[in-house]
Amino acid sequence: MAKLPHDDIYQLVREPIDTAALARHVRAPEDGAMVIFDGFVRNQSHNRPTLYLDYEAYESM
Repeated sequence: MAKLPHDDIYQLVREPIDTAALARHVRAPEDGAMVIFDGFVRNQSHNRPTLYLDYEAYESM
């Protein structure tokens, strides 16, 4: 698992992601819950090929 200096984790892979292994890697004893998002992307949108995805996330308030 690659690590950045500020402890963010990133990994680009071509094979399926082992979410259980990822959860074991990042989990800490003080964690109350963990949510893992898993989904599928259509290859077309409005009869046009899907070229890219936009992802937005917001820090908790």
